Amino acid sequence: MFGFWFSITGLFFGFICSMQAKKKNRMRGDWFILGFLFTFLALVIINSLHSLKNNDDSYSHNSNVSPGSIYNLNTKLTAS
Repeated sequence: MFGFWFSITGLFFGFICSMQAKKKNRMRGDWFILGFLFTFLALVIINSLHSLKNNDDSYSHNSNVSPGSIYNLNTKLTAS
């Protein structure tokens, strides 16, 4: 029975921590795991951290393509 409540509590805090991480531009998956394992402590820590800046504008004009993709490599080669 303890394992069941530990899992429910972990999922709850993991979800809340991942939502807070999304708001602060941090890694959601990592904070879900931390919230699952450390529950209230992880929630206090993520709420005490500052937001990271969003660097989406510095990659390219096409936000759907990652910076290291072949598409960007080809456009850089043909543009020069």
